[in-house]
Amino acid sequence: MSLASALNDVCRRAVDRLPVAGAVTHLMTPADAVGVGPVAASDARARSIGDLPFVAGVGPCHDAFQLRRPVLVGDLAAAAGRWPGYAEAALDKGVRAVFSMPLQVGAVGLGVIDLHADTVGMLRPDDLATAFALADEATHVLLTGTDDLTDAGLDEVVDHRAEIYQAQGALVVALGVSLADAMVIMRSHAFAAGLPLVALAKQVLDGTSKPEDW
Repeated sequence: MSLASALNDVCRRAVDRLPVAGAVTHLMTPADAVGVGPVAASDARARSIGDLPFVAGVGPCHDAFQLRRPVLVGDLAAAAGRWPGYAEAALDKGVRAVFSMPLQVGAVGLGVIDLHADTVGMLRPDDLATAFALADEATHVLLTGTDDLTDAGLDEVVDHRAEIYQAQGALVVALGVSLADAMVIMRSHAFAAGLPLVALAKQVLDGTSKPEDW
């Protein structure tokens, strides 16, 4: 079984075992301020929701990864001010609660598994224990599979990250802005257009979307 398939299975088990509607897994690194969106998901809706924090540039998954601890949001509407852009878009998709569990070994962070619920409310203690167990399982999959260079899922992640960086560089040249400003502009335009960041990057690179026309 490929790494991507194994992580998809973990996400689907999360939906089966917990009172959540969707689950997504993100690969993240401290040096990767961009991210590429979900690399595994329980279904298509969960994957589209998983794109949102990487378009907005903020979200519970970013906090969980940086803080190295779970970020449990039982009422997303009440906490919307913490993640401008992300919260509004997630609420529009029907998300009412988010539980972000870091995937880590000691101080080494690998990513995050996000659990989305369509109803307001915190996880019960037994459900939280299950969420921790599933996060451990996803971490184990990453630890035992990330050296498989033939895995199509990882190849796709690497390709997407490269496309985003290339598009960022194209904006620097086209608009005469810094790399940091180029990423802010890309994220803002992707959010306004309702596109995943990697989809906008592809459009920039193939010439169908011209930054100077935004």
